[in-house]
Amino acid sequence: MTVEFRIDKEDRIVYGVLKGEVDVSEVLAGLEKVISSDDYEPELDGITDLRAMKWESDQGDLRLLVHFLIENRKRIGKSRSAVVVSGDRTYGMTRMFEVFSEQAPIKVRVFRDFDKAKRWVLEGRPKAG
Repeated sequence: MTVEFRIDKEDRIVYGVLKGEVDVSEVLAGLEKVISSDDYEPELDGITDLRAMKWESDQGDLRLLVHFLIENRKRIGKSRSAVVVSGDRTYGMTRMFEVFSEQAPIKVRVFRDFDKAKRWVLEGRPKAG
C-alpha cells in the first residue's frame, strides 16, 4: 500500500499515486499532509493515478473523502482534479466519487488515459494575456 502526493509548483499541479491496497484513512492523511505543506497553495489542480491500486473502498469511503474536501474548502480552493484509472470497478467507483463531489470545491473527472487527464486539467485554466 502506497499513497504518495507531490506538488509541482511550476505546473501548479498536485500529483498523486496510489498503489496496492489503500485504506481511506491513508488517503485522507496524504491529502492533509499535502494541503498543510508549505509548498501548497489553494486552487492547485490535481491528477491522481489509481491504475496500480486495488480498489477495496465503498460508498462510505467516498463520502468521507467528499466530507474532507468540503470541510477544507477554504484551504483547497476551487480547482480541477483528474483521476486516472484502469479497471472497471475503479472506474465505476471513481465515477460515483465524481458525482458525490459535485458539492465540493473541486471539479472531478475520471479518465483511463493520463495524457487526456492532464489536458483536461490544463484546459480549465484561464487563458494568459
